[in-house]
Amino acid sequence: MSGRTFQSLVRYDGNLPDSWYNYRCAHCGHDVTGLVVARHSDSSRIETAIWLLCPSCGDASIITKKKEQYPAPLPAVELQGLPDDISSAYDEARKCLGILALSACTIMCRKILMHVAVQKGAKASERFEEYVNYIQEQGYIAPTMKSWVDRIRQLGNEGAHELEAPSREAAESALAFTGELLRVVYEMQFLNNKYSTEAP
Repeated sequence: MSGRTFQSLVRYDGNLPDSWYNYRCAHCGHDVTGLVVARHSDSSRIETAIWLLCPSCGDASIITKKKEQYPAPLPAVELQGLPDDISSAYDEARKCLGILALSACTIMCRKILMHVAVQKGAKASERFEEYVNYIQEQGYIAPTMKSWVDRIRQLGNEGAHELEAPSREAAESALAFTGELLRVVYEMQFLNNKYSTEAP
């Protein structure tokens, strides 16, 4: 059986004006002007796919006719100074949001609360509400932060126990709150240590 013939597949060599495409590469995280390797249009001449090559890392991406990018660039901010297990969990939550796995994103954000509390000395078998209380009692978050840190737990509970998937806005807020928590607990101390070492 012969394969499908793509009569409307156009290949590029970089010499034409539309041979380049601005995007954020999900592989290396850089904003780049990538080489368009090929474009495909359907019988109505509607563009259905663009294949891209990143000039920074050399990896490939695809843009669909809905302007969705695969792999999707990681949303939210990249943080420094995280312990390895927390860094992996945070990246997993970012990847989940990037592919719109919204329940998975909120559940991972809730799990990160446990990672943080246990890494700071809490018992691994506590209820999630106790983890929020613990990191506040230990002085890692200010009293004014407790409500939005607890919101991470609540959104994660909804993602885990409700039949209806959380909204994109809910997942984005869970990830944003989680990023700020990790910034306060880990990144600021990491930067303080870094700049103290570099100071004359």
